[in-house]
Amino acid sequence: MKRILLLTITAIAFQLALTAQNFVSPGKQWSVLSSGMPLSYSTEIFWIEGDSVVNDMAYQKIWISMDSLQTRHYRGLLREDSNVVYYIQPGNSEGILYDFNLEIGDTISILNYFCFDPFPLTVYEIDTVEYFGMMRKRWHLGIQGEPQEVWIEGIGSHSGPIYSGYEFCIVCPFWELLCFHDQGELQYIAPHETECYKTSVGQSENFETSALLIKPNPVKIGSTLFVDSPHKLETISLFNTSGQMLQKIEPTVNGQTAFETNELKPGLYFVTAIVNGQHITRKIIVE
Repeated sequence: MKRILLLTITAIAFQLALTAQNFVSPGKQWSVLSSGMPLSYSTEIFWIEGDSVVNDMAYQKIWISMDSLQTRHYRGLLREDSNVVYYIQPGNSEGILYDFNLEIGDTISILNYFCFDPFPLTVYEIDTVEYFGMMRKRWHLGIQGEPQEVWIEGIGSHSGPIYSGYEFCIVCPFWELLCFHDQGELQYIAPHETECYKTSVGQSENFETSALLIKPNPVKIGSTLFVDSPHKLETISLFNTSGQMLQKIEPTVNGQTAFETNELKPGLYFVTAIVNGQHITRKIIVE
């Protein structure tokens, strides 16, 4: 009886983890890599902030920054109802951006930032993946039998929050979701990536490396890990690969911030910090 009850509770908890993942919510931040000509790339940062009302419907504004949050540009309005995300392009009418209720074989017409007319996508596969300890459904969509688009529950397209299916409208550049943060916590980083901000423009080319200095890396268990930055450094957090926050430390003013490693096990970890208002994530190895 106890075993049945435990299995039931586990199943309910798993289902809640899958369903309680709204897309339109303040505190979310998407870092999207934009690449065009060879050796030319930059990072676009999206976030939701501010309200608006259109035809008696409440929306939230989505913004983009292309220079480490120094300036911002308006990119439209979003609202969510029953797991369906609606989007209004600047100066255009409403269309569906995501429908997280779709089943295999369903076809939907969606609207993104670049396509002024809706276009169809068909669901070819649905699976479930784990990112930083959270289970999320994933939809594989495309046209003519070829999956070309991936949606992640609560995160959106693998191309960026409002770029789903952009390749059906424009050829270049290429966009890829690098990282996703929710309330300052890293919840997604692209496979094979170690940075959440990359650019080839001017002195910012090495921003990710110079903005957050971590040493030694790798670090041996029992040794002290030091984190420093020449810029304004806010909170610093240490996560394991399941997304569990292990330590959160307020940075030392005008000095190095220390993490003790005595309680850690050998393996891969993530250090996330807010530098000049921007989330930066680095991988570290504990030996």
